[in-house]
Amino acid sequence: MTNWTPINKGDRKPPGYVLVTCSYTTSKFELAMFGGPVETFYRIRIARWNKETQRWHDDGPRGEKLKNVTAWALLPEPYEAEQ
Repeated sequence: MTNWTPINKGDRKPPGYVLVTCSYTTSKFELAMFGGPVETFYRIRIARWNKETQRWHDDGPRGEKLKNVTAWALLPEPYEAEQ
Protein backbone atom coordinates (compact mmCIF):
# COMPACT_ATOMS: atom_id res chain seq x y z
CA MET A 1 0.00 0.00 0.00
CA THR A 2 1.31 3.43 -0.94
CA ASN A 3 1.33 6.14 1.73
CA TRP A 4 0.41 9.47 0.16
CA THR A 5 1.63 12.74 1.67
CA PRO A 6 -0.54 15.80 0.97
CA ILE A 7 1.32 18.80 -0.41
CA ASN A 8 0.95 21.96 1.63
CA LYS A 9 2.47 25.29 0.70
CA GLY A 10 5.81 25.74 2.44
CA ASP A 11 6.35 22.03 3.15
CA ARG A 12 9.70 20.50 2.20
CA LYS A 13 9.52 18.58 -1.09
CA PRO A 14 11.01 15.08 -1.41
CA PRO A 15 14.34 14.59 -3.21
CA GLY A 16 14.48 12.67 -6.49
CA TYR A 17 11.64 11.03 -8.36
CA VAL A 18 8.39 10.16 -6.59
CA LEU A 19 4.79 9.36 -7.50
CA VAL A 20 2.54 12.43 -7.61
CA THR A 21 -1.19 12.81 -8.11
CA CYS A 22 -2.45 15.74 -10.20
CA SER A 23 -6.00 17.00 -10.55
CA TYR A 24 -7.43 18.09 -13.89
CA THR A 25 -10.78 19.75 -14.55
CA THR A 26 -12.63 19.50 -17.84
CA SER A 27 -11.89 22.57 -19.96
CA LYS A 28 -14.33 25.07 -21.47
CA PHE A 29 -13.50 23.56 -24.88
CA GLU A 30 -14.48 20.08 -23.70
CA LEU A 31 -17.71 21.43 -22.23
CA ALA A 32 -18.54 23.23 -25.49
CA MET A 33 -17.79 20.15 -27.60
CA PHE A 34 -19.31 17.42 -25.43
CA GLY A 35 -21.61 19.23 -22.99
CA GLY A 36 -22.19 17.81 -19.53
CA PRO A 37 -21.03 18.88 -16.08
CA VAL A 38 -17.56 20.03 -15.08
CA GLU A 39 -15.62 17.02 -13.85
CA THR A 40 -12.34 16.63 -12.00
CA PHE A 41 -9.99 13.80 -12.91
CA TYR A 42 -6.86 12.60 -11.12
CA ARG A 43 -3.71 11.24 -12.72
CA ILE A 44 -0.72 9.56 -11.13
CA ARG A 45 2.65 10.50 -12.62
CA ILE A 46 6.33 10.01 -11.81
CA ALA A 47 7.84 13.42 -11.15
CA ARG A 48 10.50 15.38 -9.28
CA TRP A 49 10.55 18.77 -7.58
CA ASN A 50 12.81 21.30 -9.31
CA LYS A 51 14.23 23.82 -6.83
CA GLU A 52 15.24 26.27 -9.57
CA THR A 53 11.80 26.57 -11.17
CA GLN A 54 9.89 25.81 -7.95
CA ARG A 55 7.69 23.41 -9.93
CA TRP A 56 7.03 19.70 -10.33
CA HIS A 57 8.38 18.19 -13.58
CA ASP A 58 7.41 14.79 -15.00
CA ASP A 59 9.98 12.14 -15.89
CA GLY A 60 9.28 12.29 -19.64
CA PRO A 61 11.89 13.36 -22.19
CA ARG A 62 10.65 16.96 -22.17
CA GLY A 63 10.34 17.21 -18.39
CA GLU A 64 6.98 18.96 -18.63
CA LYS A 65 5.83 21.11 -15.73
CA LEU A 66 2.92 19.62 -13.82
CA LYS A 67 0.07 21.68 -12.40
CA ASN A 68 -2.31 20.98 -9.52
CA VAL A 69 -0.09 18.40 -7.79
CA THR A 70 -1.96 17.48 -4.62
CA ALA A 71 0.07 14.66 -3.02
CA TRP A 72 3.24 12.59 -3.38
CA ALA A 73 4.40 9.07 -2.43
CA LEU A 74 7.69 7.19 -2.58
CA LEU A 75 8.20 4.93 -5.58
CA PRO A 76 7.66 1.25 -4.80
CA GLU A 77 10.57 -1.20 -4.84
CA PRO A 78 11.13 -2.78 -8.26
CA TYR A 79 9.86 -6.30 -8.89
CA GLU A 80 12.28 -9.14 -8.28
CA ALA A 81 11.49 -12.70 -9.31
CA GLU A 82 11.66 -15.32 -6.59
CA GLN A 83 14.51 -17.80 -6.89
